[in-house]
Amino acid sequence: MSYEAGGTLYIRVFYQDKDNTIRTLCRDGDKAWYQGTTFPVAFQGSSITCSYVNSSTYKGFVYFQKPDTTFVEYISTNLNDWGVGKLFAL
Repeated sequence: MSYEAGGTLYIRVFYQDKDNTIRTLCRDGDKAWYQGTTFPVAFQGSSITCSYVNSSTYKGFVYFQKPDTTFVEYISTNLNDWGVGKLFAL
């Protein structure tokens, strides 16, 4: 996922590592890449999807499948601090 704010390009790459944990690599402008948010363990081989809404704040969404095969949504209003969403909590 990428977005531009104040002339700076922000990049977030979401991936599943070898222990099935969902992780984020981040880059802000021309600064070095750094490890971002670590999410809980996902179902092995889970697909990951992410999106954001560009409004007054950058609201991001990440979805993946948990080990029990249910889906989970994470939401962030700044693309750094994530919390569980309510979409699949019905």
